[in-house]
Amino acid sequence: MDQTERLALPLLNAAQLQKERWHNESLLRLDELICGRLAGDVLTEPPAEPLPHQWYRVAAGATGEWSLKEGQIATWSAGGWRFLSPFEGLEMRDVDDGQRWAFRDGGWSKGIESASKVLIGGRQVLGPRAADIADPAGGTVVDAECRETIRALLAAIRAHGLIG
Repeated sequence: MDQTERLALPLLNAAQLQKERWHNESLLRLDELICGRLAGDVLTEPPAEPLPHQWYRVAAGATGEWSLKEGQIATWSAGGWRFLSPFEGLEMRDVDDGQRWAFRDGGWSKGIESASKVLIGGRQVLGPRAADIADPAGGTVVDAECRETIRALLAAIRAHGLIG
């Protein structure tokens, strides 16, 4: 059976019997993938009570119905287990904390967001990383408490990655 490259949706062929079966299979696959939910744990065996429309990552050494499906993701439906090989750019939300899982460079990463800036209420609150700011030094009058406060503020901003 011919299928699409990324989502493995079954394609219809000329003079194919039971076209509705293959069309319905495609709709079911789309329904499961759109706004997909991914369990965080990598499992070697199917859960005893799988949740519909939830995807599970199949670990190396998988057993039972997941045997030979290592590295794929699996979801349960009335028709049994469905499997999909993750593809570059696939994104799903974690079922527990809502963070984004992304399949990039052959592996999964969680909670990493990329943006050029962040706007809240139309106002920029984060943007490109600013230039380094040196700790306070010099001057004719030195206020040690003030300098220590500035150093602490700069350390916190550096820890957040906003400056070097």
